[in-house]
Amino acid sequence: MICYAIPLALTIGRGFHLRQNWSLNFTTHHKILLLAGPVLLVCVEFVIEPIIALLPIGESLFDLMKDIKDMPVTFFFLAVVAAPVLEELMFRGIILEGYLKNYKPWTAILVSAFIFGLIHGNLAQGANAFALGILFGWIYWKTRSILIVILLHFVNNAIAFVSSLSTPLEDIDKSSRQLIDNDILYACLYLISVGVCVWLLTLMQKKYFQTTASTLATIEESTTTSEN
Repeated sequence: MICYAIPLALTIGRGFHLRQNWSLNFTTHHKILLLAGPVLLVCVEFVIEPIIALLPIGESLFDLMKDIKDMPVTFFFLAVVAAPVLEELMFRGIILEGYLKNYKPWTAILVSAFIFGLIHGNLAQGANAFALGILFGWIYWKTRSILIVILLHFVNNAIAFVSSLSTPLEDIDKSSRQLIDNDILYACLYLISVGVCVWLLTLMQKKYFQTTASTLATIEESTTTSEN
């Protein structure tokens, strides 16, 4: 993790230097998004988990789980504190921001999410990161707030960290359905999660993201001016 974090930090610095603009938007236009975002994230994770569970775990993930249990304090700082900040600065603040200026929004989001998935090193984590990269990218595109996506990334990694500590190594490759061990309860939770996802995505798009259009225009105009 340290060997990953240090080069990433240096790459971020180089990226901002080449961009010739160190400004980032840390504001939130609607504070409700700081609450709705994490709830949406948890539900999305639960909805896509059956697909992720079909993919092979790989030895690297088992080794990572063992390291987390052996060095929890170190991995909490690296994975829960440092990674959300560094990765969001890199993949949303630099890569996606650059793509949004040169390509159609969904092309930019999908390509940046694919790159985000690739750097996670194994198929299961990569597929999960790709899905979350699409969600984070969409939210960043609509808000241009790096703070919101850092928070969401922090919540995601904190949940994964607690889960890694609390789950025995022999149960790592088990799905949520296997761990819950009650098909009716699992089906109810799954349907509730799908419903919450649809409701929150619709609510965020119609009520909050639409009203930030003028604000985003101002941000993009000021960013273009500062770069010139």
